[in-house]
Amino acid sequence: MDAREYLEEIKRQDVLINNKLAEVQQLRCLALSVTAPIGGEGVQGTKQTDRMGDTIAKIVDLENEINAEIDKFIDMKRDKIALIQQIPKQLQYDLIHNHYVQYKSLVNFAKEKNYSYAWILEVHDEALKTVQRLLDEKYL
Repeated sequence: MDAREYLEEIKRQDVLINNKLAEVQQLRCLALSVTAPIGGEGVQGTKQTDRMGDTIAKIVDLENEINAEIDKFIDMKRDKIALIQQIPKQLQYDLIHNHYVQYKSLVNFAKEKNYSYAWILEVHDEALKTVQRLLDEKYL
């Protein structure tokens, strides 16, 4: 795995969790909109459905899944930050942390630090090489 892919896993996992949280919210809205059939007791045959119960069970299952993903995310993010903190050059460290952990764009980082975007691209490239060396050392 290359350095960029390694670092981008943070955002990918964060997006996955946020998407699942949105799914839970949709299921909750659905559960609130479930109503009893109009017309009282009807003949239902042998199939009995509990839409509210099914929806609540899905919500609970998804919330358990999300909790497991959050635990995994926290551990993974902690490991990646520990590796990032090993970057010896301050600007490279700051750039990588801001871009891959805080999700700031390189353009905004350049503006905040009063550097040209072209210079930040060069620093980013060098920082990724540094991260790659650290990864190679870690997994050799």
